[in-house]
Amino acid sequence: MRRRNILWIVALFFSAAPIKAQQASSQVMDLYAHRRMNFTPSGQIDTTIFNVDLSYKITNIDSTDVIYILFGSVKDSGDVFIQPAVKVFANNKYYLSYNGTNEEMNANIESIHFFSFTPSQWDATKFITIFLVDAVGRNSEKIYFEKDIY
Repeated sequence: MRRRNILWIVALFFSAAPIKAQQASSQVMDLYAHRRMNFTPSGQIDTTIFNVDLSYKITNIDSTDVIYILFGSVKDSGDVFIQPAVKVFANNKYYLSYNGTNEEMNANIESIHFFSFTPSQWDATKFITIFLVDAVGRNSEKIYFEKDIY
């Protein structure tokens, strides 16, 4: 009787254990955003546009399909804007296609993308969330960049 109770408890424990969803075979790492200063022809800082370089690394670039970059007021939000970028293969090279441009990607090497913000968009952005979807539709883990006030 005691053995049956122990087996029942063990079975109950394993049936109640959380099941982790399968994640993408590719992952995004080392997210960093850097704001570049713009200058007017007279040498003054241009405050009408904010240019931001976004850099990160991707593992297993072959299985990456789409990268989602969310600029938001909170984590996981794209309330400022969302930038999907699709992987394209041409001339034996991988490119990310977004916003009308194609930027070359290198396997496991930092990718750098350039974004322009209006002052109100930049002020509203507090977090950058990035994740990818692989060729079979699985999401990677999300990584975050919290914007410092500068």
